[in-house]
Amino acid sequence: MMPDTSTIPRMEIDPSVGDELIAIGCAIVNKGNAELLSLTCDPDDFRDDASRLTFQAIRNMVTRGDGDGLDTTTLANEIGRMGVSVTADRLHRRFVQAVESLDSFKTHIEAIKTRALRKQLVALSENLSALATDPSMRADEVLSYLDSKVAGLSSGRKATSDPVAWLSSLESELKAFPDAATLPKVRTGIALLDESWRYILPRQVLYLIGANGSMKTSLAMSVVDRYLAESHLPIIYFSLDMTPQELALRRMSRLMDLNEHNVIRSVGTPEYEEAKQALAKEGKRLHIIGKKDAPTFRRMEECIADLKPGLVVIDYATATDDKGRPWDKLELCAQSIDTWKTRYKAAYLVQNQMSEESKANQRMGQVGTGRGFGGGAMGNCTHVGIELFQDKPDPGEHPPIIAAIFKNRNGPRGGLYRLEYFGPAMRFTGNANLADFDQQRQRKQIFTLIKPSYTGGGSLYGSKDGD
Repeated sequence: MMPDTSTIPRMEIDPSVGDELIAIGCAIVNKGNAELLSLTCDPDDFRDDASRLTFQAIRNMVTRGDGDGLDTTTLANEIGRMGVSVTADRLHRRFVQAVESLDSFKTHIEAIKTRALRKQLVALSENLSALATDPSMRADEVLSYLDSKVAGLSSGRKATSDPVAWLSSLESELKAFPDAATLPKVRTGIALLDESWRYILPRQVLYLIGANGSMKTSLAMSVVDRYLAESHLPIIYFSLDMTPQELALRRMSRLMDLNEHNVIRSVGTPEYEEAKQALAKEGKRLHIIGKKDAPTFRRMEECIADLKPGLVVIDYATATDDKGRPWDKLELCAQSIDTWKTRYKAAYLVQNQMSEESKANQRMGQVGTGRGFGGGAMGNCTHVGIELFQDKPDPGEHPPIIAAIFKNRNGPRGGLYRLEYFGPAMRFTGNANLADFDQQRQRKQIFTLIKPSYTGGGSLYGSKDGD
């Protein structure tokens, strides 16, 4: 209910700051509006000095938990504590009387944020113009500057803090699919493994890590196969390790159930031509993009924006040409995916190699710890993380492939699974068994340190004089 303002003379509203006055007035009248205004705006968003100071006072009260008692009197007291004297009547005349309806509150917030954003864009364009014409600046440095500044721009989207509003947004996306069966889900097709985490939905991340030869790409191919069979959406496979030609040959190997050497030897046969036609058919939806065409995360986003895939595969995260050490690239990968989640309706499958230290830990029996998954940034954006390990084989058998779930937002973590695979085609069969860690067969250190036998004078590396 709006307050009675009939006995208080009305102030003239400056149109240039009218949105600010009305938004603050709505916040004074309604506690929920005060909380939303504090969450959404910043002091620099207000061009009017009085509005900026009053907003800061409102945010101080909300932050302290005093929002329930917010009115013109308590607000005048808060502003007084900030060193400025103002009366409750003055606040009422300036802000509350500007409000004609609470229904327009969010519209005025949007106008404030839009104006502030335009101001930031003007300043950015001026700085960018100066940098672009500076002969001492490289083009990639200018682009990096632009990236960092654009990432920091605030468009006011965070105004949507109502969980029901977010749920409604999700429901509207789901309505694009006739039923649950057509909802694009990411899973491996290995029933026992998938059972532990069900599936990955759009804007979620499946992360595969493992040493060389642990069949990460083969498991990624199983995910691709399943997605092609169950969804009508396109897939982008960024192949940064293998060339697109090598990956196409791997696809042919799976289609023909032959190793790659036999695939090459079968060129021209009816079986080869049939598999080639199947590859061409899936190629209308499976876009294999090599490192030459997408060497950086920036270029990957251009491809995603162009093709609008339902699934994005990155093989592998630290193989990009982006600057930095491997962990820097993982940080950039996580940041990029977090940004892409807000822009595109894709799910993500990211592969990565383990460090030498993590490989050594695996060989010592430390499997499924997640120690090699790339630190906090990548871990925070991951929904399900799977560590693959090639175990020591029994005599006369192929090395077992063990999958350990080290992170699982969809269920319990820590499961161990032995995955059955067909070696010649490097293809998982879809069968798996539960596995357990055998303490008796844990790999142990087989080398011991011996004391140096050197008995001459001076240090082992030479005398102190450098002889």
